[in-house]
Amino acid sequence: MYDVDGQVQLIRVRILMEQATIFIELYKETRQWPYRIENQSDAAVIVYQRPPYSAEHGDTDAGAMTVKRYTIPARSTLDYAWDYPSLPGKLLVLNVNHRERDISLQEIGPSVPLQYPAGGSSGTMAIDVYADGLTQVLHLSEFNPIKSIYRRARQGSIADSFEVANIDSAPNLSVKLRLAGVGVSVINSQVEEIAYVTLRGLEISFVDWSIQQSFHVICQWLQIDNQKFGAIYPIVLYPTMISRRSEDTEHPAFHLALVRSKDTSHGVEYIKYFSVLLQEMSFEIDEDFLYTLIEFANFDTDSTSAKPVVERAIGDESMDIPEPHQVESTTQIYFEVFHIQPIKLNLSYISTDRLDLETDPNRAPSSSNPITFLLGVLKMAIGSISDAPIQMNALLMENLRLTPALLVQLLEHHYRQQAISQIHRFLGSADALGNPVGLFNNITSGVVDIFYEPYQGFIMSDRPQDLGYGLIKGTASFMKKTVFGLSDSVSKVTDTIGKGLTAATFDKSFQDRRRISKIRNKPKHALAGLSQGATSFASSVASGLTGVITQPLSGAENEGVGGFFRGVGKGIVGIVAKPMVGVVDLATNVSEGIRNTTTVFDDTVELERTRLPRHIHRDKILRNYNEREAVGQNLLRNTDDGTYAKEHYLAHLELRGDGIVMILTSTRILAVNIKRSKVDWDVSFAGE
Repeated sequence: MYDVDGQVQLIRVRILMEQATIFIELYKETRQWPYRIENQSDAAVIVYQRPPYSAEHGDTDAGAMTVKRYTIPARSTLDYAWDYPSLPGKLLVLNVNHRERDISLQEIGPSVPLQYPAGGSSGTMAIDVYADGLTQVLHLSEFNPIKSIYRRARQGSIADSFEVANIDSAPNLSVKLRLAGVGVSVINSQVEEIAYVTLRGLEISFVDWSIQQSFHVICQWLQIDNQKFGAIYPIVLYPTMISRRSEDTEHPAFHLALVRSKDTSHGVEYIKYFSVLLQEMSFEIDEDFLYTLIEFANFDTDSTSAKPVVERAIGDESMDIPEPHQVESTTQIYFEVFHIQPIKLNLSYISTDRLDLETDPNRAPSSSNPITFLLGVLKMAIGSISDAPIQMNALLMENLRLTPALLVQLLEHHYRQQAISQIHRFLGSADALGNPVGLFNNITSGVVDIFYEPYQGFIMSDRPQDLGYGLIKGTASFMKKTVFGLSDSVSKVTDTIGKGLTAATFDKSFQDRRRISKIRNKPKHALAGLSQGATSFASSVASGLTGVITQPLSGAENEGVGGFFRGVGKGIVGIVAKPMVGVVDLATNVSEGIRNTTTVFDDTVELERTRLPRHIHRDKILRNYNEREAVGQNLLRNTDDGTYAKEHYLAHLELRGDGIVMILTSTRILAVNIKRSKVDWDVSFAGE
């Protein structure tokens, strides 16, 4: 800008963000200009900002713009700022003896030399851009083929053209590490395995050349398993579309590429290329595992120290605007190309009651508080999402120069805005609404197949009958996907209602049995759904009838007279709510069976945990993974729908020919029927 005396005044603008407040700082700059042009050549240079359109294109606004030209004599320097900083795609024009070249001042590094007329001969000017603190410097000098990476093109090419000089193709160092698989066991502070990370087809390569270095990480398969007992989603993260077969190497699940220049003369850490690719992933998590991860993230080695409870108000009464947090750093990173590929996540989340609520009083809902109880039922009813398609747009930037802290803030802001724009997908994938997004996607995919399959048969083949085959195939696909979508929506609505009614029974043992039964007994077809639904209905009715007697007795035994009357109330509620749960479970199992019938003949490989959860001994000493102990522990936990899940496994022995496994725990010996996962008999060491 210009002051009243016509002198140039430089105003620097800085935009900062702190929570919900955007700060725009304007202050007079007296030390550093944004750009500096150093003309160390033998010719005078005229520079000006390229207008958006030239007059020859018929743009009247461009013709009205005043183009300010600056002459830089030989062996002199000019401090420079854009005359029109609001224009997009700003370019600087170099004019040397009427020969012009457009230069991007944001593009650090050497550019193609400029050959210009000089009297009866010609001269060649080397062009280079480097960083000097916050100032971007355009350095012009006489072309020296010994120091430049450019050389004149061979004969027969375009006149006055240059090409990059040949660089020795043989690298100084090349290291490549290939691993068939890597497994990482995640252990929390209570010495419990909570997750297992599997990386298959892992390849790490590093190549060092004379002028640059490249680093690549390729992972063909990425999987994270939930190792907690009773996990609704045993597999948390896995690629959605990639085959799990080891020969599928064309589409890695993850690929990171980085090419770094070894040139240190430009004042920045020079990254020529950075790219991250993550294939479409399915992310499935339940509430129990989510809280486990939160507790693991707040890792505290001193488990005996009590953390103070911090009360947070819903609204802050203070109207003071917080001061923006300014991150100062002297390290500058420059990216020629910074590219994070588009990301797609199919997100599923389900709210649950934790199986160990009695050991976690901070999260256990208080049944004496009706508001807390109603909120818990509401959370159980509407807090589930199935396959919400979350799509994050790509982040592509060129000639990016910033500090590491600003790069982190940029990534946070980009993906935060992307996540906010996807809220409608979360709501549309709610189980309480029947997952309308999933229903719409299934039906529209079937409609596309009705037209696509006959078209393929007509175009790809000369036989007339292929058109009929395509029509039949497309119609069958439409019917299949429509039935799948409708039955899936019905099962999600009924399952949501069932979870809400289950929370209303106040019977934790009933809730745990139902939860484990649903995990283990997933109907594979319609008949199995009808059978399992009828079994669940009968079990719920029986539990409701027996609860009228068992609940008061259990309450009196544990809490005395008050517990007796609370047990009476639970029994009365259960005799009404549990049969209703049975009816809803019957509808859920039947609809799930119909849904799974549509895919029973599909050639799909069911995804399983990489390995069973690790068995950790009572002494809490971490030992090498033992597959036999893991099998025995898993068998004990799943016997009688988790009745013995809290027993400490010691050893087991399979009796040949009988289908019976003897399991030794710290308190008893069990004889387990493997086919039925039921205990035939058990002997307690305490004589119970």
